[in-house]
Amino acid sequence: MVNGFDFRGAMATVVRIQYPESLNDPKIYEWIYAGTIDEPSFAEGTFSCKLQTVFPQVQCPNRGYQLACNSEFGDAECGYRPATVSAVVTGVNGNILYVNMNFNSNYWKNGVITIAGESRIIETNAGNSL
Repeated sequence: MVNGFDFRGAMATVVRIQYPESLNDPKIYEWIYAGTIDEPSFAEGTFSCKLQTVFPQVQCPNRGYQLACNSEFGDAECGYRPATVSAVVTGVNGNILYVNMNFNSNYWKNGVITIAGESRIIETNAGNSL
């Protein structure tokens, strides 16, 4: 217990901000980790704790984890209006697609690309490659 409040079991979310830009635009952040608080302590003005993951502890190569949301992405409850772009695929090399447009590095990272009804998460992008 810290100052009479028991933090154990409370949800904690860790986000990475882009300083100082995130101070002016609160939408500039990246979800890093979510879990429940365990073993909280407060000493010399510092609160510390261990976080127990909410993700299953499994070994799964070549897979990424994301936090889920109850809303349908982009609907009225979500409130976020995703950017959309239509581009022409000009080439393919394995899992890399080349399009007829250039984008800033990682502009579409963790975005979704849909071609002929098939959708995939974009792991990274640079210039005209996704």
